[in-house]
Amino acid sequence: MSASRRLLALMRNKFGNITSLGLLKSVAALWVVAALFIPLPYVVFSPGPTTDVLSSYKVKKVSTPYIQISGHETFPSDGELRLTTVSVTNPDYSARALYILPAWISKESVVMPRASIYAPTKSSAAVKEEESAAMTSSQQNAMLAALNYLKYPVTTRVEVAGAIAKTSATSLFKRGDVILSVNGVKIVDISTIKAQLVNVKPGQGVEVEYARAGVTQKINVITAAGSGGRALLGVSAGVVPQLPFKIEIAAGEIGGPSAGLLFTLGVVEKLTPGSLAQKRIISGTGTITPDGKVGAIGGIDEKIRGAKRAGATLFLAPLDNCKNITVHETSLTVVGVRDVSAAVKYLENSAAIDAGIDRTCGK
Repeated sequence: MSASRRLLALMRNKFGNITSLGLLKSVAALWVVAALFIPLPYVVFSPGPTTDVLSSYKVKKVSTPYIQISGHETFPSDGELRLTTVSVTNPDYSARALYILPAWISKESVVMPRASIYAPTKSSAAVKEEESAAMTSSQQNAMLAALNYLKYPVTTRVEVAGAIAKTSATSLFKRGDVILSVNGVKIVDISTIKAQLVNVKPGQGVEVEYARAGVTQKINVITAAGSGGRALLGVSAGVVPQLPFKIEIAAGEIGGPSAGLLFTLGVVEKLTPGSLAQKRIISGTGTITPDGKVGAIGGIDEKIRGAKRAGATLFLAPLDNCKNITVHETSLTVVGVRDVSAAVKYLENSAAIDAGIDRTCGK
């Protein structure tokens, strides 16, 4: 007797008469149910929360502004400047089909292969550390971009905040080290470091000149693997500005560099009379460089959807992201901006003429 017939006879003894077709349907149903719980190598992107950078957050019932300025006069705003975020499953999360399928069907979520976002061995802790370092750099760049736009004198240096675990940098760098050059190129900000690593493969070495306690040294650093297979120096570092007065920016649990533009506009808003927001809820996204250039980010569609949820009527997008936008939300104007100057001009006067303003962004 074949195995299938023995199984059918056993089922009949246990549950009474059952047909072969019925048995096949039952087994198929069990397979379908089991498949819903099989881990799949995908991550899900969806709209995340928004935060008004002109507002305050509470820690133990104590309210603290996201942007604090002391030693200089500040001015109030009558609107909101909301940074936008994307919620994405972390690399340690085993996404099941039961979770993936609704996301595939949903118009507000995007499902992508995990390998296209995270390195195969990347842990959630490592991703969080990278995102935290990127946010720190973004905050410092925002201060510099705002002060440069407003013509305040500032000087900068790129300072090590810490080394990323399990990289060669952990035994080479200490907090407070100042990175002077990478492969002989002078380092003025984080983007300069990234530019020197574009053609470097993870595991290859680069020459780094740095200063510690006033003493300059040159060392060879073996690069680490970052998201998308890019090479990392292995340190969390930030542009430390020597400011004419004190500026502090807090981000809470938000990570990554994409809040740079909104933090910059928040600082400009606080340091200038009048109101950029003009009683509006304005949202946006974009990386920022110390000289005020706005850079492209990921998840632009999800951020636009998040802005709409938050009640925004205007969304400022990086000019280079305009070609990536596929969503069109009613009552939400999307404008592309090349730099801080273009963004401020548009906020002050929506009819302003500037080559760095794209009113057809995403259309």
